[in-house]
Amino acid sequence: MTKTVYVLPSDQGWTVKKEGKPGRLFTTKKDAVSAARKAVRAAASGQYVVFDKDGRITSRVAVGLPKILPPYRKSSLGTKRIEEVVSKVIFARLISES
Repeated sequence: MTKTVYVLPSDQGWTVKKEGKPGRLFTTKKDAVSAARKAVRAAASGQYVVFDKDGRITSRVAVGLPKILPPYRKSSLGTKRIEEVVSKVIFARLISES
């Protein structure tokens, strides 16, 4: 089963959160990303998403999943704007679950 693991900033450091489970707290972002990477690799397939302190997605890494191709036609909204809006929605949902 595909899992998504999120690395989020928190007041005490960085939180690694799996969907439907409470998060684990880490003091550094590097440690949190490392834990997220290990959790995804142990699950055979999945992805981890890293947010910065402003709530924007800084990186997404998929393990054991097919590569997602870009759409064949350009959006009038622009890729940057779409990524920005999606980042904000996901970040707000994750923060409200905590």
